[in-house]
Amino acid sequence: MIKIGICGSKGRMSQEIINLLKNRDDLVINGLWEDFKNIEKEEYITINNEKVFYSKDINCLINSDIIIDFSHPSKQKAIYNFLNENNNIKLICGTTGLEEKDLENLKLLGNKTTIFYSPNMSYGLNSLIFLLDGFLKLYKDYDIELLETHHINKKDAPSGTLKKILSKIKEIYPNKKEVYDRHNLFKEKDINEIGISSIRSGGVKGIHQIIFGNEFEIIKIEHEALDRKVFANGVLEAINFIKDRKNGFFTYDDLIKFKINYLENK
Repeated sequence: MIKIGICGSKGRMSQEIINLLKNRDDLVINGLWEDFKNIEKEEYITINNEKVFYSKDINCLINSDIIIDFSHPSKQKAIYNFLNENNNIKLICGTTGLEEKDLENLKLLGNKTTIFYSPNMSYGLNSLIFLLDGFLKLYKDYDIELLETHHINKKDAPSGTLKKILSKIKEIYPNKKEVYDRHNLFKEKDINEIGISSIRSGGVKGIHQIIFGNEFEIIKIEHEALDRKVFANGVLEAINFIKDRKNGFFTYDDLIKFKINYLENK
């Protein structure tokens, strides 16, 4: 049985993961770290008829095999220090809005333990991004717009997922430049400009659109998350991918490649 610790354990995404893991026979929650939101005195959940208490002390995760992090960017230093001292513990990180230094630290930790990082845990969306290379090469002479829509409580904009899509585009076309606001430009769009828009409205779980256009046609590639369970299930995919790995820094691209290789050789 794999012991799972949860960082940011009272957040919306963490609660989805907790509900998914509660009835698993192969995975058990053994630590709930929450150092951002309030905790009621002796607040707990019940796992296999045992109480697991929420804690402000990160050392509640000390006996975990894997910790899952959907906390807050401000908690990354504490998580880094904890894993640096306890490098027998693996990490799955889905926290968005990380700074470049945070990502560098995660990669450094990959020398000691197993790190899986993805700002979006949807298997479907990550598959779409993985396959995006072909579209980009076929639509070389089309202009590109990127649009993401999320609920009103999401703080970072654009989303980490949109940034990943943008990074994929710029890998193939490094001369393309992102434009976040056109209202002061007063000029025609250049084909090397990538228009980027963010919408925050209601309770939208997440919609990402990639729009290719020329004077004859518009092509839209869209992914919509209908329920946060899609991200929780994606975390299960990540657990299965890293559970037997000793060290390394991995992303969903590595998971998709592994899946493709497995299916081709099945």
